[in-house]
Amino acid sequence: MEVKIAFLDTGGSGQIHTIGDAVGKDYWYTVRIVTSETWRITGASVYIRSKTGDPGTPFYFRLETDSAGHPSGTLVHANAAANIASPVVGAWNRVNFTPFSLAAGTYYLVVYVPDQPNDNSWNIDRHENGIGRRGWSTNHGASWSMYDNAYIPYHRIYGEALAPPPPPPPLETLRCPLCGLDLEIPLQIVERVEIVSSPVIDQLLADIAKLDAKVDEIRKKIGVAEAEIAKIKEILGL
Repeated sequence: MEVKIAFLDTGGSGQIHTIGDAVGKDYWYTVRIVTSETWRITGASVYIRSKTGDPGTPFYFRLETDSAGHPSGTLVHANAAANIASPVVGAWNRVNFTPFSLAAGTYYLVVYVPDQPNDNSWNIDRHENGIGRRGWSTNHGASWSMYDNAYIPYHRIYGEALAPPPPPPPLETLRCPLCGLDLEIPLQIVERVEIVSSPVIDQLLADIAKLDAKVDEIRKKIGVAEAEIAKIKEILGL
């Protein structure tokens, strides 16, 4: 089941961050994403409150690795980039990723649009006092100005919990009829051995018993022969 695994989406005051051009500079924006376990990532979204002028598209999303407290420029996975061709104002705008696995760690969601004419931008909602880390770049992500715990952009990262590994099979202790040791064997194997192999084992044990009997008989004959040899040696004084 899909859930929001990292998000800030309530408590905004109507203030905005500019994605696009403001006073002759094109702004990219980022927000830190922290996960405490491995997830199957399925999508991301931001809330576009308004637009200024007639901003162009697409509206891009990237999920990047961390580099000393800011986006590295490297995707966390080849599938961790997508875009929206026609953003909608006054709504959550979401992209769907081809799902990929993301281990616990620190990452950055980066959003941007192609360079715009002066004062043409999409404006995303923000929280005035949200806890987190955010930043902006005016050189296409080559460097970032980063800030903590204020004006955090509204954002959502979506994912699914990975299926837990299957439990180990139940074990049963059996004594090996050949070596005499107690062995812990998965119950499924025990059942198969009992059903399929029991006649084979029974025959093998029967054959071993016959061999043991013959060995005992040979040992008795050797004992008799050794006794006769001893008598002969005594008579001959050897």
